[in-house]
Amino acid sequence: MPAGGSPEPNRSIRPELAADGLVSDTEELERRVAELERRMAILFSNTGAIDFEEASRGAELPSEEVAALVRSGDLKKAVKLYQKQTGADMAQTMAAIKSLNAG
Repeated sequence: MPAGGSPEPNRSIRPELAADGLVSDTEELERRVAELERRMAILFSNTGAIDFEEASRGAELPSEEVAALVRSGDLKKAVKLYQKQTGADMAQTMAAIKSLNAG
């Protein structure tokens, strides 16, 4: 790090562009993030994988009863109870239950 405390720009991203000043580091990073997000969307849509972050948006928090079932290791009952209580689909249910383990 330079004396000012800011990290050096990563010129290895696209040296031919960054060195010539054609694209700022921020613009290059924004472009790369957009490309990664596009690729992730393709992966999720083509593999059937669950995007837990997306699924958990707006999902109800699990009840204490559901949390107790998860803690006791009875995942099947926890899933059924959460779905009964909330009407959530399987992706939302798994995201909510996964949030218990993350928290």
